[in-house]
Amino acid sequence: MSDYKTFRCPNCQELVNNMMTVCKHCGIPLDEKTMSDSADAQDRVNSAYNAASNVRILAGAMWMFFFFSFIPFIGILGGIGFYLAFIGVPVMLIVWMIRYGGIPKTDPEIKDARRFLLAGLGLWAIYPIAYVALITIVAALSIASSP
Repeated sequence: MSDYKTFRCPNCQELVNNMMTVCKHCGIPLDEKTMSDSADAQDRVNSAYNAASNVRILAGAMWMFFFFSFIPFIGILGGIGFYLAFIGVPVMLIVWMIRYGGIPKTDPEIKDARRFLLAGLGLWAIYPIAYVALITIVAALSIASSP
């Protein structure tokens, strides 16, 4: 291996790098195949973590666009950004689950990634819930005020 990569030791699960021949934490010998497989698995975990972080960031940006939509002159751009993000969050959630849903949940980064996904889903779900509640309230008020 010519690239410097980190991965979790198969024995103690501490991070080590592929330049080592023995784990500095537990002393287990590390062979080339184990290091290569573990480094590839760690790259996949890192990609999953980054993708989940992007979902959470997009869900937060969705609300930023929502509030920008009330500002004169840039409101149209805020509205467009909001609806693009509103569609993008569930699409990214589905793509994440298809690509990375099979990674074991024991890895600490995957646990964090799943928390990011839940935070993104929660931020996203506020809008449809609030929208339905608002429409229900308006409909109830209009029915109550009609003769």
